[in-house]
Amino acid sequence: MIGDMSADLPPDWPFRPLSDDAVATAVLDMVVHPRHRVGGAVTVVLCDPDDRLVQPALTNEAAPGCATIDERADLLGPVVAALAQMCGGERFGDRQGGLLMALSRGDGLSITPGDLAWQRALHVLADGRCRVLGVHLFTRHGSRRLPPLARAA
Repeated sequence: MIGDMSADLPPDWPFRPLSDDAVATAVLDMVVHPRHRVGGAVTVVLCDPDDRLVQPALTNEAAPGCATIDERADLLGPVVAALAQMCGGERFGDRQGGLLMALSRGDGLSITPGDLAWQRALHVLADGRCRVLGVHLFTRHGSRRLPPLARAA
């Protein structure tokens, strides 16, 4: 596997927030399967209101073929709804949980319009329901974080 970042995780990593980019990258490196770095997938990680890992929620190998916002929403919607429901219950009170998304594919590390479309879809679905902690790209060439979306004026 390219750059096994999971070896860099401190022993107390389950208690560290995934809002820390270094911890998030290393955790996603453990979660994203090597075959997805060739064939492609979308993985979503659910986090509690303190941004700690709750559950890697979704890995869908067909996801890179989703071309429209509706297809992306169909795939991501249930995960966002599950987190929002979990956060609305007794467990977290009125505090919002977070989502971290990993896009994986076999080709280079350039950010594509498709990557940005996945990022926008996640933000649209999460708006007011949970926080987006970040979107990361994983390929057989390595990984990188997508820059945060620009806020509309």
